[in-house]
Amino acid sequence: MLRAPLRPWYHACRNRLRFPQVRIGWATYLDRDCRLEPGALVGSHCELTGARLDQTTCIGDYCVIGRGSRFSGATLGPGCTVESETELTDVSLGEGVTIEAKCVLTQTRLGRGSAVARETYLNRVTVGNFASIGPRALLGVDTHPADLVASGQVFHAHRAGAVALPNDSIVSRQPITLGHDVWIGTQVVIRDGVHIADGAIVEAGSMVDSDVPSYAMVSGSPARIVRLRFSEAIIRRLLRLQWWHWELARVKAARPWFALSDPDAFLRWAEA
Repeated sequence: MLRAPLRPWYHACRNRLRFPQVRIGWATYLDRDCRLEPGALVGSHCELTGARLDQTTCIGDYCVIGRGSRFSGATLGPGCTVESETELTDVSLGEGVTIEAKCVLTQTRLGRGSAVARETYLNRVTVGNFASIGPRALLGVDTHPADLVASGQVFHAHRAGAVALPNDSIVSRQPITLGHDVWIGTQVVIRDGVHIADGAIVEAGSMVDSDVPSYAMVSGSPARIVRLRFSEAIIRRLLRLQWWHWELARVKAARPWFALSDPDAFLRWAEA
């Protein structure tokens, strides 16, 4: 009868003995396979299974980290879930972000409520609030110049051992930006420097090499605009409303309206 109330005390004592130089919050569970470097920070009510955290990683309260995940220079807001075998390097996750298994994220920022499906690769990507990225998407892969005499990666890659080239021959990496409430479908490829504006949808299997305007639906390789999701008048009202910046309580209250295919009814409610 006394085991349940004493369990948080047990975990706290066990964590302090195992990781005396790591700041770990109350009622956090770390299994025996976890490896935390001195200086890491872990919040309260978290669950970590076989995770590897370096000294610059900070995890907020109520986070769940799956087995085999490795973090370096990562900052997680409260309520994040990162599934197994995911690598985060120089990554910042907002509140309530979900990352599914076997993803690789580098120099990436995700806003609150966003989600990344399994086996996705993000490199130098900034993502807004409540965005969704489908499985096996590739954002920020190396660009191979087609106008050089030789196409081999050794001649133009930004890495040790690459053959030196004149500065004007090397293609500089450019960050990718996804707006708020964006949907990226399965196996989408997005080229460097592309901006996907608020509310846009990229259909599965597309290759995007140019900017996508707000609330546009694009498809194909290269991706082209299929149609706008709503009328221009509705789009202007949605962009002016910016519901993705609302307090969480109001977002929850709006859930029944988000599930409707009537944006005008939602806007009348939101603007009242």
